[in-house]
Amino acid sequence: MKFIFRLLLSFSAIGTSIFAQNPPPPPKPQVFLDCMFCDGEFIRTEIRFVDYVTDRTISDVHALITTETNGSGGDTYTIELIGQKRFESQKQVLKFSTSGTDTQDQVRKKLVQHLKAALIPFVSDTPAFANLQISYTPPAIDVNKPQVSVVDKWNLWNFRLGTNANIQAESSYKSADYGGRFSAARTSNTWKTSVSLNLSQNRNEYSYINSNNRDTTLVNINDNWSLNTSAIRSLARQTSGRISASVFGSTYNNILRNFRISPGLEYSFTPYEESTRRAFKLQWNPNIQFVAYDEITLFDKTKETLFQNQLSAILSQQQPWGSASLTLTGSHYLHDSKFWQLSLMGNVEWRITKGLSFSVGGSFASINDQISLPKNDPSSEDILTRFKQQKTNFRYWTFMGLSYRFGALTNNIVNSRFDEGGGFYISY
Repeated sequence: MKFIFRLLLSFSAIGTSIFAQNPPPPPKPQVFLDCMFCDGEFIRTEIRFVDYVTDRTISDVHALITTETNGSGGDTYTIELIGQKRFESQKQVLKFSTSGTDTQDQVRKKLVQHLKAALIPFVSDTPAFANLQISYTPPAIDVNKPQVSVVDKWNLWNFRLGTNANIQAESSYKSADYGGRFSAARTSNTWKTSVSLNLSQNRNEYSYINSNNRDTTLVNINDNWSLNTSAIRSLARQTSGRISASVFGSTYNNILRNFRISPGLEYSFTPYEESTRRAFKLQWNPNIQFVAYDEITLFDKTKETLFQNQLSAILSQQQPWGSASLTLTGSHYLHDSKFWQLSLMGNVEWRITKGLSFSVGGSFASINDQISLPKNDPSSEDILTRFKQQKTNFRYWTFMGLSYRFGALTNNIVNSRFDEGGGFYISY
C-alpha cells in the first residue's frame, strides 16, 4: 500500500512539473505597433511574418514610430524597435525620409519596406524565418551611358502653393472661408530658411426676424493676412540663432498692419538628433513692432512702436509608456510692465497598465496685454458672433479621457467591409 501511495505521489509531482512549465513562445514575434498616423491595416496586410498585439506589455517587440518635418516638405521617419521578453537585449533603429510630393500610398509603402527590414533580426531566431523570403531587385543600369552626379537645380529650396474654399449654408445661416498660401523653405545642416504668405477671409451671414418683426440680415467679414520670413542658423551643437521678420493684419484683432522684427536664441539641453524621442529647450524671442490699428484703441492709439520680450520653455517626451509635452511661455511689453501674458500648454498620454490608458491636456493663459482692443464698446452682434476680439483676462481649454481595452489581444485579420467612408477626395 505504501508503495502504491509513493508511486501516485511521484506521478503527481511529474504532472505538476510538466504543467508548471512556461508555454513555448509563439512561432512569430508579437509586435505592438505604436504609431498614431500610420495606416495600421495596410501594415498588417503587407507584413504577415509577425503577429500584432493590442497591448504593449505582452508584446515581444515595441515598434515606436515617430516623424519630423524635413527640408523637402516631407517627413523623416524614425522606426525604433524595442525588444521585450525573449528579445529584451535587442534594439533596432532605422530612419528614412519622404518628399513633400510623395503620395500617401508612396509614403506607406516606404514605411512598410523599412519596417520589414528593421524586423528581420527579431524574426531570424523564430520558426517564422523558415518561411521568410528576402528579395532584391537591382536597378537597371545602362553600361554604355556615363554615370553623372546628381545636381540639385533648386539648391535645396522647396516651394508650395495652395488655395482652399469651404462653404456651408442653412436657411438662416451661411458661412464661407477662402484662403491662399505660398511657402518657400530651404534646409541644410547649418541653415533653415523660410518665407510664407497666407491670405484668408471668413464671411458669416445670419438671417433673422428682429424685434420690429422685420427680416434682418447680419453680415460679418474677417480678413487675415501675413507675410513671414525667418533664417535659423546652428551656432553650436545644442545652440541655434534666428532672425525673423513678419507683417500681418487681422480684422478680428483690430490690426491694420503689424510689422515685426525678432531676433531669437535657442538652447537645447538634449541633442537635436534625439528630438523625435525627447527634447528640452529654452527660447528667447525679443521683438520690435510697428503697429497701425483699424480703429482707435482703448489707449487712444492709432499707431505705435512696441518692444516686447518673450521667453519659452519647451519639454517633450515620446517613450514606450506614452508621450508628454509641455510649453510655458511668458511675454511682456517693455514700455509698461503691467502689460504681460503667461501661458501653459501641454498634454500627456499614459499607458497605465495592460489595456488601460489615460490622456489629459489643455492650455491656460493669464492675459493682461490686449492693447489693440478698440475704444468703442462692441455691439451685441459683435459679442454674439465673436466678430471682434473681446476683453478677457484669461483663456483656457482642456480635455481628458480614460479608455480600457480588453478581449482578444492578438488578431492579424484585416476586414474592410462597410468601413466608415464616403465623401469625395482627390490628392495630388
